[in-house]
Amino acid sequence: NSVLFIVAAYFINPLCFFIGAERLKLFNLLNLLSNIATIVAIFIFVKNPADSIWVNFILGGANTITYLGLLIYFGRQYGLGFRFPSVNELLKIGKDNFYLTINNISVNLQQSIIIFALPRWGLAAFLGTYTLCDKIIGQCRVLLITVSNAIYPNAARLFQQSTTLWDVYRKKTKYLLAGVFLAGSIFIVVLADPIIFILSKEHNATAILILRVMAFVPIMSALNVLNVLDLLLKNYTNYIFRIAVLLFIQSVVVAFILVTMGGAFAVGMFTLIIETSAVLMYEYAIKKPYPQNA
Repeated sequence: NSVLFIVAAYFINPLCFFIGAERLKLFNLLNLLSNIATIVAIFIFVKNPADSIWVNFILGGANTITYLGLLIYFGRQYGLGFRFPSVNELLKIGKDNFYLTINNISVNLQQSIIIFALPRWGLAAFLGTYTLCDKIIGQCRVLLITVSNAIYPNAARLFQQSTTLWDVYRKKTKYLLAGVFLAGSIFIVVLADPIIFILSKEHNATAILILRVMAFVPIMSALNVLNVLDLLLKNYTNYIFRIAVLLFIQSVVVAFILVTMGGAFAVGMFTLIIETSAVLMYEYAIKKPYPQNA
């Protein structure tokens, strides 16, 4: 039942409203405070494996409270009411956002496929350690999403002014982000042992190796975040959809190969391979000529 809170949080997330009103500072600040409170609560209340049932409750509950508060604040601030959309409106939303919806589903499945593959294909012993490392790297993804949301309004203005200005800004920001996350990756590699110990209360050589391999994933994500934004600004959502489908197929094949190979290093390489492939696909999509009706 605690998973329902996570689903509810996704459902009432008012991020789109704050992006439209260019009020992301408030959203990001409260989201950061919520994440900090969540981490503190997990450390306080989750003491042993039997308490693990409370993790989803804490994660979903904190986000639900935060998003609900932000939604109520935004509605009062701009005098907005609430009503259920009609069937025709839902169909139009579904049609207009079909490619992006499939892309989001694909992205989540890409990240989860290895979790299903490990017990399915004989490496269940790595499931806990991989999940722990993925949660750590996942926070870097959250940070990148926050950065992307924060720069979106300025990126849209630049794109409207001049595609040349946007291309210069995209490249500079991409390499700046990559440099920042490279420093973060080095930090994770050097301090992998204490990080794992703080989170799991034990020195786990397998988890340390997996985390050190996965530490370079945020660099690839940083190189790609502006590429995704570029295709969104150009409204080439069908290309985003095609890349998502290709990456999902690749993730299934790669997961099978790596799990069959066995070993912590191979398991840690999964996300890095997928993220690197995503960078290459998006770079190709950006540089190729597009038809006007793409």
